[in-house]
Amino acid sequence: MSVPRGDFGITVCFGRVYCMGGRDGIHHLNTIEKYNPQTNRWHCVTSMQMRRLGLVAATVRVPVIKDEPI
Repeated sequence: MSVPRGDFGITVCFGRVYCMGGRDGIHHLNTIEKYNPQTNRWHCVTSMQMRRLGLVAATVRVPVIKDEPI
């Protein structure tokens, strides 16, 4: 992750771990980061319009996309 965080939302989709929002001990965060276990690397995905703390995330019935890397 770009910064250590707590109180974040987390979900798994297509073999990637997505971490959203949370806090770094001082600030509430609006970033979404994706972890690739094959490369052992985190990547910034996007930012949310609002900073969020203590959110809940889930992946629900994601359709399989033919060219999506797993």
